[in-house]
Amino acid sequence: MIFFILLSQMQSLRDAKFEKGNVQIMDYYQSSHILQTSTALPRFIEVQVKLQTPFEIQPQVFITSQRSDWEYQLPNGFMEKVSYIKTTGFKLRAYAVSTYPLYGISVDWVAFDDPRLKVITFESNDLQDLTTGSGMRSVQFTIEHLLQDATKAIIALIGIRHTYYNFIVELKIEQLNSKTVIVSANTYTLAQLNYIKFNILLGTDQSLWTSPELSFTLDMNANHPFISRSYYNAEVIQTILISQEQFNHITTATPLIAKRGYDVDQRWNPCQFLNVSLVNQDIKVVLGLWSHTYVYGVYYQVALYDLKFKIPDQNCAQIFSECDYAGDSLVICQSVSDLTSNAWSQPIKSLTVPTGRLLTLYQSLNYQGTKSFYTQNQQCLSPNSYLSAAFKPQISFIKILYLNLSLGSTCRQVIFYSQCNYQGSSYTLNKGEHLGSTQQIPFEIKSINICPDIVVQFRDPKYQGGEVKMYQTSQSCLSSFQFPKYRKPA
Repeated sequence: MIFFILLSQMQSLRDAKFEKGNVQIMDYYQSSHILQTSTALPRFIEVQVKLQTPFEIQPQVFITSQRSDWEYQLPNGFMEKVSYIKTTGFKLRAYAVSTYPLYGISVDWVAFDDPRLKVITFESNDLQDLTTGSGMRSVQFTIEHLLQDATKAIIALIGIRHTYYNFIVELKIEQLNSKTVIVSANTYTLAQLNYIKFNILLGTDQSLWTSPELSFTLDMNANHPFISRSYYNAEVIQTILISQEQFNHITTATPLIAKRGYDVDQRWNPCQFLNVSLVNQDIKVVLGLWSHTYVYGVYYQVALYDLKFKIPDQNCAQIFSECDYAGDSLVICQSVSDLTSNAWSQPIKSLTVPTGRLLTLYQSLNYQGTKSFYTQNQQCLSPNSYLSAAFKPQISFIKILYLNLSLGSTCRQVIFYSQCNYQGSSYTLNKGEHLGSTQQIPFEIKSINICPDIVVQFRDPKYQGGEVKMYQTSQSCLSSFQFPKYRKPA
């Protein structure tokens, strides 16, 4: 028993982890590269990023364009991609989006192992009014996410293809709630674009402070550095003041930046870079231009990330004597018939439970007396004394039963949907196929299309109280069902 039930000195929580860096994928001053010399599509350059210290689990990676330089002739633009993410590193690619040269791309990246953060990547060439017309135009995207406690977000442009006039784009986060984030892509005057890609970093109040939408705008005064310079580099600086009241952990926080867009004159290559740093507890942002680039505005956001966080062991539960996972603690990796035999005699005020596990606390020994069920972390509970604890995996499954299908029947499938009324993402299971361990249903199931003589059974303790649900007809709107065994990893 002692082997499985460890006191708090034998740490069951791991620290949140992050690493940040900058990668120059290619540059004009390097020897000729394929993005500059070739006109073929697709074409890209790939680099390997090695993490200084391996992560315990596969991290999430958030990127933003730090430095860019491409040919001004239309169509033009760029696209960046993160792939092959492992605990030791990942790959970064820069793609050309037209036959014209792409000269230089540098990327700022941040890798996270922190459940309080979520990275979402989205791309689209269905931009409707942005592909034609003039004046101010906007298109919105509603994107689902799985970070229920998300209250903060920053957005970074990582792909674009301009097709006409000035190079203008601005991304904005219009709305964020516990399930979705709404993003607008905007352009102005005669500018047009037909492809866009961005990623979003979502965070909680405890993990992330984010600025409002910020921008560098060009003062037309002749003494402005961007006007008075000739061919050479020029820089301007903005300082964002942060108070301790706005973010409690400012002294230990890490600054992040996300470029949301720009307004660049079409007569010159868009050569620009954006840097961020923390100076005397204020955020310093530097925008630089080189060559003949002429800008009217550069749009961005900054954030502060707080690393101080303990991630629960995914194999064990843990109980605490104080709220906020503080005070004395006891690790529970299997059922315990007598907590006092493990030197625990205090009320429980907070606890952690791994995803897909069930912790049942009893007020009497040997799993007797009043009991309470927990399938999620509890940050602060009314203090209660418990004497035994049952800890076991939650059993979650989907079963498909085919009943007396006639030989002439052509309808032999079940289709799961991520939205009510058979909308959204879908996953189809045909007769003869199985939900093997390699299959994944990467969304909450909210509606099901079921052929006649087929029965679908669900069991999901987290969302449906643990009982088995059985359906023999199509369901247009369910409360939702998550299938952890086959859930797509973040």
